[in-house]
Amino acid sequence: MGNTSYCFSIAQLSYILNQLIGLYSGNTWSVFTTNVYTVTGVPSNLYTSSNATDAGLLILQNGTQYEAIPLNAICSIYVGDGTVYNDSIEYLDTPSPLPVGCDTNLLTAVQSYLPLLTDVLIMLGVSIQASGLVYKNEFGMLVLSDNDGNTPVFIVSNHIARITTDSLPSLNSRSSSTSKTKVSIKSLKSNKKLKF
Repeated sequence: MGNTSYCFSIAQLSYILNQLIGLYSGNTWSVFTTNVYTVTGVPSNLYTSSNATDAGLLILQNGTQYEAIPLNAICSIYVGDGTVYNDSIEYLDTPSPLPVGCDTNLLTAVQSYLPLLTDVLIMLGVSIQASGLVYKNEFGMLVLSDNDGNTPVFIVSNHIARITTDSLPSLNSRSSSTSKTKVSIKSLKSNKKLKF
């Protein structure tokens, strides 16, 4: 599985998390997972075992406890109140040639279907709902925000369960939207909602 788009999406997440920890290290994050739980805490580090080539766990500190979250369980990340997207964030280049498989089909479809600035509602995992403008659209990773990059929400593309838009966005070169678009993410099970 080493040369798959699924593994690439985990590597993309690890690469981005490493940067986010440096850029938003003092903030309290909300990490939404595939198993309904939302884990909150201050980012500590990424954990890589001595037998691995890349990280497998994100570590958050919550009071006196440490929460270890497997990277493959992360649906989305909200890096804290009052944050603004940092333009220095880099992404891994899309593999070339792309590996053949259903995971590649999914990730390329999401990337080509959603032009930048599309106003979108995305369902993730079992019960997570995120909305806003598509601020960044990279292979394996979406960022929702407003026009100015306020309160970014990072979304792992392979955990998307549903995409809702007012029109077929891939038919337009750019979707029109205003900076008044609100960004929100919530767990429908816990009623915990972050709206900005």
